[in-house]
Amino acid sequence: MLSQLFLYAQIVKGIDAETIMKKLEEQSMEGLKHAKILASRIIQLGGTPSIKPLETPASGFSSSPEDPTDLVHVIQVILKGES
Repeated sequence: MLSQLFLYAQIVKGIDAETIMKKLEEQSMEGLKHAKILASRIIQLGGTPSIKPLETPASGFSSSPEDPTDLVHVIQVILKGES
């Protein structure tokens, strides 16, 4: 979901897209910080973080919105993926 938020930030267009873009980028960077902390802790405990897509949860992933100017729909897709 982290990379998806970042990618959505790059494709949104229209009125207030800049505001939404900044928020999505902030959220993706915050999530990346959490992922880094988690990976470091896994390593500290003697484990190896998985980098294989099939070994990581795929929940929350969705395809890019058809209309990047439909900001309401973009936000709805993101919120659906978060639940």
